[in-house]
Amino acid sequence: MTESLPTIELALLLGLRHGLAPDHLAAIDGLTMRARLASAPWMGALFALGHGAVVLLMVALADLAADWLQLDSALLDTMATLEWLPGILLLSLAALNARSLCRPQQASPRGGVGARLLAPLTRVRPLTALGIGMLFALGVESLLQALAWGYAAAQLGGGNWSALQVAGTFVLGMAVTDALDGYATARIAAGAGQQAMQRFRRRLGWPIVALCTVSGVQLLLSKICASCTRADDGLQLLGMAMVAATLALYAWTWWRQPRAAPPASG
Repeated sequence: MTESLPTIELALLLGLRHGLAPDHLAAIDGLTMRARLASAPWMGALFALGHGAVVLLMVALADLAADWLQLDSALLDTMATLEWLPGILLLSLAALNARSLCRPQQASPRGGVGARLLAPLTRVRPLTALGIGMLFALGVESLLQALAWGYAAAQLGGGNWSALQVAGTFVLGMAVTDALDGYATARIAAGAGQQAMQRFRRRLGWPIVALCTVSGVQLLLSKICASCTRADDGLQLLGMAMVAATLALYAWTWWRQPRAAPPASG
């Protein structure tokens, strides 16, 4: 189980990485494409707000229930086993996304499972994005991180405030990437149509595959052997570089889109 709280810097990086998860991107794209023109650029930020609220709530509840968690050793053993799942899931997502990129004719037009969940929606409102974000926070990775931080804060004497600071920084990092994705998606879709949107997704697809692969390997290495933890530094630096490159890709794609000509006066 986690023995210490991550630093503020690491929590921010983890949040940035979490915001770039393929299920986040698919959900935000689906919400943005179905939203009203005025609210479309805010879909990513609203999704992150709902997602982050659940994470912070789970951290607070985990700290309050720390004594009960300490007594239930069977539950702790189960959670320790579940810590393998995020790494396995990340590698699985990397493989599935790579397959879709290599064989685009067989790929789903709306992306992954998260986007298919949004198919019945015909018009998205701001509260819809909040609710979808909350539902996505009920995944294994989010719950495990929230429970681990709350539990570690209580055991180390940091208290609930210490855990909430770290979790809040994590949520901030996630909100940055999710909000940027929603804004970029709305601008690209409004300015250049579906073909530009598809080109944008292809440019972003391989960085997501690489990010999932590196993150999955990093998580699994830390579980396999204690001596492998030294490799985390190099992997973390590579992950930081990937996050920076992906954010630069968003900015470059948005900048390259043709701007609409201003309306003629008079």
